[in-house]
Amino acid sequence: MSDVLVRRLVPEDTWTAYAIFRRSLADLLTRQGQSWPWVEHDETEWLQWRSLFEHLEATADEAWGAELDGQLVGYARSIRRADTRELTEFFTLPEAQGKGVGRTLLARAFPATGVRHRSILATSDPAALSQYLRHGMRASTVLYAFEGRPEPPAALPTGLQALRMHEVPPEDRVGIIARIDDQILGSRRDEDHAWLATRGPGWLLMRHDSPVGYAYGGSRQGPIATLDPRDMPAAIGVVETDALATSDESLSFTVPLANTAATDYLLGRRYRLDAFTMHLLEDHPVVATDRYILTSPPFFL
Repeated sequence: MSDVLVRRLVPEDTWTAYAIFRRSLADLLTRQGQSWPWVEHDETEWLQWRSLFEHLEATADEAWGAELDGQLVGYARSIRRADTRELTEFFTLPEAQGKGVGRTLLARAFPATGVRHRSILATSDPAALSQYLRHGMRASTVLYAFEGRPEPPAALPTGLQALRMHEVPPEDRVGIIARIDDQILGSRRDEDHAWLATRGPGWLLMRHDSPVGYAYGGSRQGPIATLDPRDMPAAIGVVETDALATSDESLSFTVPLANTAATDYLLGRRYRLDAFTMHLLEDHPVVATDRYILTSPPFFL
């Protein structure tokens, strides 16, 4: 067997990393009886993912690739937001699995040093989950995508307002979101919100001039965060109202099952659960999953 060469990723690896992700996930879905066919050099699909992969590349803390015979066959990447390190990607091509590639990559990309908290949004792949457990990670909750066509939601409760983010001065908006994230996620993440603002509309939820949450809509829904779980249905309703006015497409919300306010609301409105499951893993519980809906697609919180 050829020796594995481990090196840091460079910007020129972005397309190859995406191709490894797609092929690896297509293989996992096939083994689980689902389907997401991989088409080599599908430019239309790549355009849908390119912004995300370029964001992950530009804001990575640790990013490592593994080569066999001069070809990149796997990679792992993490981000650091304040005192949290989150593994965003960990994928190895099917033909390179079982050769020690994954173990080597994870050790480089996901160290415990220098941070107080680590998290992973993991697929249900048994081999990867085994690696994460060996790194001291433990399951916090299961994640499902709730999909459906929105119906007109109820009006916002008295005293609750939804302000378009662009209507709030940037210096105020950044601080407000950071304080909400500190309480719900345990760390602020200004870089991610700057990217999220380029994807579609966002709202700040205010009650009597006090911030109580935020929500993002557009072509991909989430994240949504509310300091009080009871405000979660209203926050989802803001996204639904915008979708009804701008598009006839269905919506998809990636929801921790611990968020019973969201799950009860969406099930009551006939959203259905997608078969694909993910797991939020943490080395110790920090994320308030009862008050959060994830970024979509769920590569990071």
